[in-house]
Amino acid sequence: MKVARRCFLSTCGTSLLTNGRAPHERSLVTRYSNAKRQEAIPSDDAATLVRIIAEVRVQLLSAEPQQVASMSAELNTLLRYYDDRPLPPHDAHLLLCTDTWLGEEAARLVADYLQAQDCSNSLVTRRRDLQTAELTSFQLALSELVRWFEENLPTYRAQGFQVVFNLTGGFKSVQGFLQALAPFYADGEVTRRRGPVQHSVDHPVAVAVLGQLRPVGVVPARVKRAGHQLGWGDGLGAHGSLSFSLRPSLR
Repeated sequence: MKVARRCFLSTCGTSLLTNGRAPHERSLVTRYSNAKRQEAIPSDDAATLVRIIAEVRVQLLSAEPQQVASMSAELNTLLRYYDDRPLPPHDAHLLLCTDTWLGEEAARLVADYLQAQDCSNSLVTRRRDLQTAELTSFQLALSELVRWFEENLPTYRAQGFQVVFNLTGGFKSVQGFLQALAPFYADGEVTRRRGPVQHSVDHPVAVAVLGQLRPVGVVPARVKRAGHQLGWGDGLGAHGSLSFSLRPSLR
């Protein structure tokens, strides 16, 4: 029997470095969130940030899954995707971080955890100028990100991977852009939204949403008809606050 393999593209932010930390530590992470290099930060503050990173790494690698889920939005989604079962070692993980020192360090923490769970195919990708300090550079970085998708994601598909966008971590500006790209590059997506949820089935994209799920009975009829054509049926599986509407091939 052929084993389904998934390539998760996860947007990574710095919340792993702030969740559960003291207020002055959270403030420090926020203050230097756009610094591209450690050397650009005053030495005393940089030393504090290095200590925070080291402490978070120790805590993360020794934590039980429930605690891991509370520390990291990115890892919470992956754990819930598999109903808190062990993460499959045959999956691939692309960890997209901002062009910043702290962004890359936070993504490397996620990679360290995945590799400790035998998910060795985990790659941190830092895209040049993908940060919000300068708007023009950020816009150019998004264009380059599309080029990177064109060059790399087909390779994973050719190897038999299904591409799933995990958009529950990272900055909202990047999340929103990748949500727009998902119909073109992803077989599935996981997003975090508040309030009623609109399910788009114009493209066979698997949709998983963290938040309040609209009851099936009030989903527009055209959406339900299209869902039947794609083989989704009426059922919307749920696991706690993480609800999925998936094509059968992604279940």
